[in-house]
Amino acid sequence: MLIVRTVLWVLALVALIAFSLANWDVDLTVQVWPTIVMDTNVPKLVIVVYLLGVVPMWLLARAVRWRKDRRITTLEAQLGRAAENDRAEVQNALARKDAERAIFDAEASGASTYTPTPRK
Repeated sequence: MLIVRTVLWVLALVALIAFSLANWDVDLTVQVWPTIVMDTNVPKLVIVVYLLGVVPMWLLARAVRWRKDRRITTLEAQLGRAAENDRAEVQNALARKDAERAIFDAEASGASTYTPTPRK
């Protein structure tokens, strides 16, 4: 996928260079405000307008990806803690079950788990 993205960026750069070389002689007069007039050539104007459109959307996409990555990291940490707690609960339940089984086996064999203390 990286090679496809790289090829597309190279093709876009080649197209921009070809466009710039073909239109470098063409000058435009851009009226920004009634008192501000700017003379520029077409490739400069195209590049600036392109960047004005792409940079905010790129920043937004990066911010969304950053938030998503932070959220995933938080959820993975919570899941890890929950798994540790569940593992401890299972071990405690197994220990209780083993203790109950030992008591049951002792009672079934006739041995008493209760030993009274002798009185004097």
